[in-house]
Amino acid sequence: VAAFGCMFQMAIVACDINMEIYGPSGLIGTDTIFASMNTFWGVSNSADEMITEIIFTTALGEPKLVDYVWFGDGETVATQEATWDQLKSFYK
Repeated sequence: VAAFGCMFQMAIVACDINMEIYGPSGLIGTDTIFASMNTFWGVSNSADEMITEIIFTTALGEPKLVDYVWFGDGETVATQEATWDQLKSFYK
């Protein structure tokens, strides 16, 4: 896929979540967010290389509950200007 989005449901404790995004050639990017209840995170790879794997880790090993997982073709959306329903339409 060229895009991935999900909601984190960090019910026990809010914390940093580190992401490693991989393609066929290996690591293509990283990101870190501070997640609590209902925290959206998404990535779109504008390069020719598709996303094949994403690894989520936390420093404390906290459980990472993931909800509303979406895969897409990489169309760009400004998350700060969109509602969750609008975001979902981009990650079909």
